[in-house]
Amino acid sequence: MKRFVCLLLLLMCSTICTAAEDDDGAKYDAARNKAREYLFSILQPDRAWEPPEKDNPLATASQAWGPSALAALALAKNGEDPANDPRFANAVDLIAKGTTKGVYALGLRLQLLNHPVFKGKYKAAVNADFRLLLTGMNKNGTFHYTVGQKTFDLSTTYFGWCGLMELKAAIPETAWRAIATQLLSTQLQGGKAPVGYARPGEAAVPAGGWNYTLNDTRPPTIAMTGEALTLLLNAKANIRDRQMKDAIDAAVKRGLDYLDAAAEAAMKKGSVNPYTWLVLQRTGPLASRQQFGAEDWMVDGITHFIKVQRPNGSFAQPSDTAMALLFMAIGDNDTPAGPPPLPAQVAPPTPETPTTPKTPTTGPRRLAPPRPAAH
Repeated sequence: MKRFVCLLLLLMCSTICTAAEDDDGAKYDAARNKAREYLFSILQPDRAWEPPEKDNPLATASQAWGPSALAALALAKNGEDPANDPRFANAVDLIAKGTTKGVYALGLRLQLLNHPVFKGKYKAAVNADFRLLLTGMNKNGTFHYTVGQKTFDLSTTYFGWCGLMELKAAIPETAWRAIATQLLSTQLQGGKAPVGYARPGEAAVPAGGWNYTLNDTRPPTIAMTGEALTLLLNAKANIRDRQMKDAIDAAVKRGLDYLDAAAEAAMKKGSVNPYTWLVLQRTGPLASRQQFGAEDWMVDGITHFIKVQRPNGSFAQPSDTAMALLFMAIGDNDTPAGPPPLPAQVAPPTPETPTTPKTPTTGPRRLAPPRPAAH
């Protein structure tokens, strides 16, 4: 009798857990579908997702077709196929033909047009955007808002490189060495907070991170640190200098130590924005990190987006909606687009087999595996 009761209890627990996981999966699927439907609801047949100039803060930075490339990339990563939806096909055609010199826009468009779903249709446009970015890069491997600008910041540099890395094998080693050198020389070492420090109450700048302007006069941010780490880890895989590789390893360790503290605290507070979640989505797998500190970035991120999504499927601004949807693609369509794998001696690092992720009290428990690919 006692054995029968134990078996019955086990069966009940299994049924309850399965039901909870199914419910989480349904919430996740519903959130993605609502976001996709919202993006299609604001799609314009003559300008895709480009807002009127007066409503487009990116217009002042000459990022034409950037908002549209971001929205279309999110849809492509979530399984949209131009063969099945003429609205999507027409929008991507407009984006491919659009003129822009904005680094954000070019980086996003390269990722979009090189996606496998388009089966090489936009190869000429991909090659043209790649050449524009590579030839417009500063000598130190950086970018600013438009190609050819001699000033730079880490955010635009990261987006430019994300575009270039779609054709990773075509990037010369000198470019990888240049950006690695720049990032190694600008990692914050910590110390006394400078005048104008943006975080009252803190006596010192945390060590190990990076900030937007790549200097030591502003505090580090989670997003900029994740971007720097992503670029450094990719650079390490594509340079041959052993000394520089060792320096990158040391810098990455310091950067991850900073992220463990800062990202964990921000996730616990619920203060991570869509831009930052999207950076962590790329940094985590590349650094073989399922967690930052004690927080599982993937489960926490999806749980967060399910919680804050509006009834109409949006997340604040259209760009936030696209970034949220792009993050939520990690469950099934995050295979990075690009050329065949590099030779073994310069292959990107392979993430360790992740440990069993924590199970949140709410959220997409069934989505913990598979983890997204490193790229």
